[in-house]
Amino acid sequence: MALTDKLTAIANAIRAKTGGSAPLTLPQMATEIGSLSAPFSVTNILTTAIDTDNSSFNGGLGYKSGYRLSGSGAESAFADYSVSGYIPVSIGDVIRVVNIGDVTGYSIYMYAYDAAFAVSGGSLAVLNPVTSGHGCQIISAKITGSSVKYIRFAFNSNMASNVIVTKNEKISPLEA
Repeated sequence: MALTDKLTAIANAIRAKTGGSAPLTLPQMATEIGSLSAPFSVTNILTTAIDTDNSSFNGGLGYKSGYRLSGSGAESAFADYSVSGYIPVSIGDVIRVVNIGDVTGYSIYMYAYDAAFAVSGGSLAVLNPVTSGHGCQIISAKITGSSVKYIRFAFNSNMASNVIVTKNEKISPLEA
Protein backbone atom coordinates (compact mmCIF):
# COMPACT_ATOMS: atom_id res chain seq x y z
CA MET A 1 0.00 0.00 0.00
CA ALA A 2 1.44 3.36 -1.04
CA LEU A 3 1.89 6.19 1.46
CA THR A 4 -0.90 8.21 -0.15
CA ASP A 5 -3.26 5.25 0.21
CA LYS A 6 -2.35 4.96 3.90
CA LEU A 7 -2.92 8.66 4.49
CA THR A 8 -6.25 8.47 2.66
CA ALA A 9 -7.28 5.54 4.87
CA ILE A 10 -6.35 7.52 7.99
CA ALA A 11 -8.25 10.58 6.74
CA ASN A 12 -11.30 8.41 5.98
CA ALA A 13 -11.18 6.90 9.48
CA ILE A 14 -10.98 10.38 11.02
CA ARG A 15 -13.91 11.60 8.92
CA ALA A 16 -15.92 8.53 9.93
CA LYS A 17 -15.34 9.37 13.62
CA THR A 18 -15.95 13.12 13.30
CA GLY A 19 -18.70 13.11 10.70
CA GLY A 20 -16.64 15.40 8.48
CA SER A 21 -16.33 15.23 4.72
CA ALA A 22 -13.64 17.82 3.84
CA PRO A 23 -10.16 16.79 2.69
CA LEU A 24 -7.58 16.83 5.50
CA THR A 25 -3.95 17.90 5.42
CA LEU A 26 -1.44 16.02 7.57
CA PRO A 27 -1.41 18.76 10.27
CA GLN A 28 -5.23 18.76 10.26
CA MET A 29 -5.20 14.98 10.74
CA ALA A 30 -3.01 15.35 13.82
CA THR A 31 -5.33 18.02 15.23
CA GLU A 32 -8.43 15.92 14.57
CA ILE A 33 -6.88 12.82 16.14
CA GLY A 34 -5.96 14.88 19.22
CA SER A 35 -9.54 16.11 19.54
CA LEU A 36 -10.85 12.54 19.45
CA SER A 37 -9.03 11.65 22.66
CA ALA A 38 -11.39 12.18 25.57
CA PRO A 39 -10.01 12.37 29.10
CA PHE A 40 -10.09 9.01 30.84
CA SER A 41 -11.54 8.97 34.31
CA VAL A 42 -12.55 6.27 36.75
CA THR A 43 -14.61 6.07 39.92
CA ASN A 44 -12.38 5.31 42.90
CA ILE A 45 -14.47 3.15 45.24
CA LEU A 46 -11.75 2.92 47.91
CA THR A 47 -13.44 5.71 49.87
CA THR A 48 -16.64 3.62 50.04
CA ALA A 49 -14.86 0.99 52.16
CA ILE A 50 -16.54 0.26 55.48
CA ASP A 51 -15.61 -1.14 58.88
CA THR A 52 -17.34 -4.12 60.53
CA ASP A 53 -19.90 -1.77 62.12
CA ASN A 54 -20.79 -0.49 58.59
CA SER A 55 -19.30 2.94 59.30
CA SER A 56 -16.91 4.57 56.82
CA PHE A 57 -13.45 3.04 57.16
CA ASN A 58 -10.95 5.39 58.81
CA GLY A 59 -13.22 8.42 58.51
CA GLY A 60 -13.94 7.85 54.82
CA LEU A 61 -10.31 7.60 53.76
CA GLY A 62 -10.86 3.94 52.88
CA TYR A 63 -7.50 2.69 54.13
CA LYS A 64 -5.17 3.04 57.10
CA SER A 65 -1.40 2.83 57.26
CA GLY A 66 0.73 0.70 59.54
CA TYR A 67 -1.22 -2.54 59.00
CA ARG A 68 -1.41 -5.43 56.58
CA LEU A 69 -3.58 -8.53 56.32
CA SER A 70 -2.24 -11.66 57.95
CA GLY A 71 -2.55 -15.17 56.54
CA SER A 72 -5.96 -15.43 58.22
CA GLY A 73 -7.17 -12.17 56.65
CA ALA A 74 -7.04 -10.28 59.95
CA GLU A 75 -5.28 -6.94 60.37
CA SER A 76 -1.83 -7.08 61.88
CA ALA A 77 0.54 -4.20 62.62
CA PHE A 78 3.20 -3.76 59.95
CA ALA A 79 4.91 -0.42 59.39
CA ASP A 80 5.45 -0.49 55.62
CA TYR A 81 1.90 -1.45 54.63
CA SER A 82 -1.57 0.03 54.41
CA VAL A 83 -4.81 -1.93 54.58
CA SER A 84 -8.15 -1.12 52.98
CA GLY A 85 -11.50 -1.35 54.66
CA TYR A 86 -14.18 -3.77 53.49
CA ILE A 87 -15.27 -2.96 49.94
CA PRO A 88 -18.78 -4.24 49.09
CA VAL A 89 -18.85 -6.65 46.12
CA SER A 90 -21.10 -9.22 44.45
CA ILE A 91 -20.49 -12.37 42.43
CA GLY A 92 -19.20 -11.50 38.97
CA ASP A 93 -17.73 -8.13 39.97
CA VAL A 94 -14.24 -7.39 38.69
CA ILE A 95 -12.13 -5.40 41.14
CA ARG A 96 -9.10 -3.56 39.82
CA VAL A 97 -6.46 -1.93 42.01
CA VAL A 98 -3.84 0.44 40.61
CA ASN A 99 -0.98 2.54 41.97
CA ILE A 100 -0.07 -0.02 44.60
CA GLY A 101 3.55 1.00 44.32
CA ASP A 102 6.77 -0.84 43.77
CA VAL A 103 6.09 -4.47 44.57
CA THR A 104 9.78 -5.35 44.87
CA GLY A 105 10.12 -6.79 48.34
CA TYR A 106 6.41 -6.33 49.07
CA SER A 107 3.45 -8.64 48.81
CA ILE A 108 -0.06 -7.60 47.88
CA TYR A 109 -2.61 -9.25 50.12
CA MET A 110 -6.18 -9.58 48.86
CA TYR A 111 -8.93 -11.45 50.69
CA ALA A 112 -12.62 -12.10 50.17
CA TYR A 113 -15.04 -11.89 53.13
CA ASP A 114 -18.61 -13.05 53.73
CA ALA A 115 -21.51 -11.00 55.13
CA ALA A 116 -20.25 -11.62 58.69
CA PHE A 117 -16.80 -10.20 57.76
CA ALA A 118 -15.19 -13.65 57.97
CA VAL A 119 -12.68 -14.76 55.33
CA SER A 120 -14.41 -16.57 52.49
CA GLY A 121 -11.61 -18.67 50.99
CA GLY A 122 -11.29 -19.57 47.33
CA SER A 123 -13.94 -17.12 46.25
CA LEU A 124 -12.05 -14.79 43.97
CA ALA A 125 -10.02 -15.46 40.88
CA VAL A 126 -6.97 -13.31 40.23
CA LEU A 127 -7.33 -12.26 36.60
CA ASN A 128 -3.78 -11.05 36.36
CA PRO A 129 -1.02 -11.33 38.87
CA VAL A 130 0.57 -8.09 39.98
CA THR A 131 1.94 -6.69 36.75
CA SER A 132 3.61 -3.56 35.50
CA GLY A 133 1.65 -1.62 32.98
CA HIS A 134 0.50 1.83 32.04
CA GLY A 135 3.13 3.38 34.33
CA CYS A 136 1.86 1.72 37.48
CA GLN A 137 1.18 -1.61 39.16
CA ILE A 138 -2.24 -3.18 38.55
CA ILE A 139 -4.00 -6.21 40.01
CA SER A 140 -7.41 -7.48 38.94
CA ALA A 141 -9.66 -10.07 40.56
CA LYS A 142 -13.09 -11.41 39.67
CA ILE A 143 -15.49 -12.34 42.46
CA THR A 144 -16.43 -15.98 41.84
CA GLY A 145 -18.10 -17.03 45.08
CA SER A 146 -21.72 -16.20 45.91
CA SER A 147 -20.85 -15.92 49.61
CA VAL A 148 -18.38 -13.08 48.97
CA LYS A 149 -19.79 -9.76 50.10
CA TYR A 150 -16.59 -7.78 50.71
CA ILE A 151 -13.00 -7.62 49.55
CA ARG A 152 -9.97 -6.15 51.33
CA PHE A 153 -6.36 -5.72 50.36
CA ALA A 154 -3.05 -4.57 51.82
CA PHE A 155 -0.29 -2.86 49.90
CA ASN A 156 2.96 -0.85 50.10
CA SER A 157 2.29 2.25 52.26
CA ASN A 158 4.49 4.48 50.13
CA MET A 159 1.69 4.78 47.56
CA ALA A 160 -1.34 4.70 49.88
CA SER A 161 -2.72 8.12 48.95
CA ASN A 162 -2.50 7.29 45.22
CA VAL A 163 -4.28 3.92 45.23
CA ILE A 164 -7.36 3.66 43.02
CA VAL A 165 -9.87 0.81 43.25
CA THR A 166 -12.58 0.26 40.65
CA LYS A 167 -15.46 -2.18 40.41
CA ASN A 168 -16.49 -3.37 36.94
CA GLU A 169 -14.63 -0.45 35.42
CA LYS A 170 -11.41 -0.58 33.46
CA ILE A 171 -8.67 1.33 35.18
CA SER A 172 -6.88 2.45 32.02
CA PRO A 173 -7.92 3.11 28.43
CA LEU A 174 -5.02 0.83 27.43
CA GLU A 175 -6.27 -2.12 29.51
CA ALA A 176 -7.21 -5.19 27.51
